[in-house]
Amino acid sequence: MIRQSTLSAALVLFASLGAHAADDSLTQSFDRMLNHTPAASAVAASAGQVADPLIAAMVVPLRDGVVAPRPQHDAVLAGFTRMLQHTPSTQTPAVPASTGVDPLQLAVVEPLRNWQSNSSAVHLADAAR
Repeated sequence: MIRQSTLSAALVLFASLGAHAADDSLTQSFDRMLNHTPAASAVAASAGQVADPLIAAMVVPLRDGVVAPRPQHDAVLAGFTRMLQHTPSTQTPAVPASTGVDPLQLAVVEPLRNWQSNSSAVHLADAAR
């Protein structure tokens, strides 16, 4: 008997909460936010203020459907080009006499140095293209 009355009380409470859920101010605010149409006008800028580059790069293309102009000089691409065309040093680094031969240098540097002497200096740059 107690279970049945508890169950019916829970059902009545649940039904009353469901009916009032649409009247909840939080639910209404989410409904307004999700049904809101975004503004089509530009944000007003202060006089003498430079246009925000982030807005120009991200918001304007999405809002207006235009593609922002690409920069004339790509610094990242230029850096990689310089790195791949760089001629490595052929000098042997100075090592203290007490340490002997460096096993890392024998395993990594010397094979690369021998490979470079057998091929052109820009072999890596040609392989990257």
